[in-house]
Parts: sequence; structure tokens; C-alpha cells
Amino acid sequence: MKNLKLLTAILLTSILSFTSCQDEIDNENGQNPNTNSATSPTANNLERSSMYDGSLMIF
Repeated sequence: MKNLKLLTAILLTSILSFTSCQDEIDNENGQNPNTNSATSPTANNLERSSMYDGSLMIF
């Protein structure tokens, strides 16, 4: 029984390790029109909102 559990554990581990290895291929070529550039309005808004950490408390 102990050998069966060990054999099952080794078998499941090997199956999971072989099936989980996949190559990540980036197929994106060229310019994506949906990306944000440094001069886009979204980048400007993010830059302005990150200037202040929010810890300033005025009473």
C-alpha cells in the first residue's frame, strides 16, 4: 500500500510537471494603436496623480 501511494505520487507529479511546461510566444508584431505613449492624455493623468502620495492633511 505504501509503495502504491509513493508510485501514484511520483506519477502524478511527473504528469503535472510535463504538462505545465509551455512556451510563451509573443505573436504581436508592429505598432499597436491602443498603447499609451508618453504624451497621451492617460499618461499625463497618471503622472499628475502619482505626484502626490495623499499623506498631506489640511485641517
